[in-house]
Amino acid sequence: MGMLINELMSNLKSSMRPIDYETADTLAGSRVERGFWAVDRYIFDYAGGSKAAGWVAYDTDQDAEYFGVWCNPKTLQSLTYVEGDWILVTCGCASSYNEMVTRLLAEHDAGPQYVVVWPVDMQAAVYRDAAQLFAA
Repeated sequence: MGMLINELMSNLKSSMRPIDYETADTLAGSRVERGFWAVDRYIFDYAGGSKAAGWVAYDTDQDAEYFGVWCNPKTLQSLTYVEGDWILVTCGCASSYNEMVTRLLAEHDAGPQYVVVWPVDMQAAVYRDAAQLFAA
């Protein structure tokens, strides 16, 4: 069985430190932490309890074992993974979180959640509804 989301986040947070430079997120009052953990993105995708905890994958056209983005409208957080670097953004309110999600959507083109392939050279891409990423 894989790692549970609470254990995963604890391990990840232990390697993180707040950044000391300005970004659009820090200027909006959000806390931004970075860390390095040499695992692939799938450890997060398959962590037990991540969906119940509120984490939703934002499927981009760049998704690969070395890149991924997740959002959590319950905790007002986003998590980005790039080749071992993890960036966790924690927003102080729903409006800041929704602005951050809007920036993520503008920075990364959407990719399919999955692709269905039929045996006669036909395929259909299924995209996640981006509204799932936003806080109420």
